[in-house]
Amino acid sequence: MNGWFGDYPASLLIDWTDDSVWLQNPRQLTPSDLQHWLQPIRQLFTGKNNPGPRRRHWQPGWSQTQYHQAFSRVQHYLAAGDCYQVNLTMPFCCPEDLTEQSPLNLLQTFEPRFGGYLKSPDGTLFSVSPERFIRIDGQRIETCPIKGTLPRGKTAQQDQQLAQQLRDSDKDLAENLMIVDLLRNDLSIHAEPHSVKVEKLFELESHANVHHLVSTITARRKVGDCAVDVISDAFPGGSITGAPKKRAMEVISELEAQPRGAYCGSLGYFDDAGHADFNILIRTIEATQQGAFCWGGGGITVASTADDEYQEILAKVGKILATPL
Repeated sequence: MNGWFGDYPASLLIDWTDDSVWLQNPRQLTPSDLQHWLQPIRQLFTGKNNPGPRRRHWQPGWSQTQYHQAFSRVQHYLAAGDCYQVNLTMPFCCPEDLTEQSPLNLLQTFEPRFGGYLKSPDGTLFSVSPERFIRIDGQRIETCPIKGTLPRGKTAQQDQQLAQQLRDSDKDLAENLMIVDLLRNDLSIHAEPHSVKVEKLFELESHANVHHLVSTITARRKVGDCAVDVISDAFPGGSITGAPKKRAMEVISELEAQPRGAYCGSLGYFDDAGHADFNILIRTIEATQQGAFCWGGGGITVASTADDEYQEILAKVGKILATPL
């Protein structure tokens, strides 16, 4: 599952508010073409081919003690000057075959800005990602890294206090700024000189389970540079690797429990009109017939503490794992 690619002649836009479906296509379709597109969608959302949703049992890939041990190794590398930040992650495993399950519960619960659902012969991805990797609109390039997280509060007052705490956190602001600098460099590879700009810095976004700090970096693409190269040369995203990226990836490979698979990869599209939009595959379930994985993690800096980072992982994925699927 290192790469799933497809060429799609049309797309379906599903409007949850009025249960309408819009077929977007550059050419006229025959009635048989329409049935070919619509029948799988009807089956998916009416549950004809899959059992009903229920809460699943997920087992963490690491105990809290094992996470602390890996965290300590990351701090060793940070203290030695190998890295400024390392994104340390861990998997949660479900032994059941979830490939035929509907994504509806997850999509309705999280209303993800950059979520997605992809089913292939190799498996199924259920993504409620809040993070954009790269968007290309003509010559405009945009990336929106997330760094800085606190859980939602149980009351409106507590929720507001946590949001303000995140805005005022020197540790989270510094963590975000490191990745902004990294992605400014990544975009500059295919950007016109002096066109890379930070349009938004440390903007608060609130999601179903957590508050995040999000920054927005834009650039003007060099004339003649291919959109595919813009994406591939910035890959993988700096927010889910660390800084400097190459050394952070080496530390990740050494310390994490197993390869990440699709997690922290990207799901998106290119179209014929010069647009592209790709997410970061966080908050994502990767399912095969042999079982499913959902990962969680966060950026580790010298100011991080193991207990706080472990709780941040649970805040990020706990609501996903508790959602019936």
